[in-house]
Amino acid sequence: MKYEDSTVLVDNDGITIKRYGIFGSSRAIRFGDIEAGEALRLGSVGKWRLVGSGPGGGTRNWYGWDNERRSKEAAYSFDVNRFWRPTVTPDDPEAFLSALPQTVEIADPRP
Repeated sequence: MKYEDSTVLVDNDGITIKRYGIFGSSRAIRFGDIEAGEALRLGSVGKWRLVGSGPGGGTRNWYGWDNERRSKEAAYSFDVNRFWRPTVTPDDPEAFLSALPQTVEIADPRP
């Protein structure tokens, strides 16, 4: 394991969003499936989102469950060639970014 917190796990295989679906199911993303990554700054509306998509977080970004999101500033969205872009809000953004392999490029890594 390279990085883990209450919402996301990064290991040698990829990224696992622990509570991604509306009903709390997890979502595993292999590094090879990631076409691009993007750093996002959470706005005041986006910080209060519990799960899902909508205003303040980008209409194509799907956020997993994170009860502590209101205290966070950074989010990371991944283009996996689907309409919804899985988006995470790690507890430690620097450690999360360090755990990603060099093949995963994040546009603007410091939101």
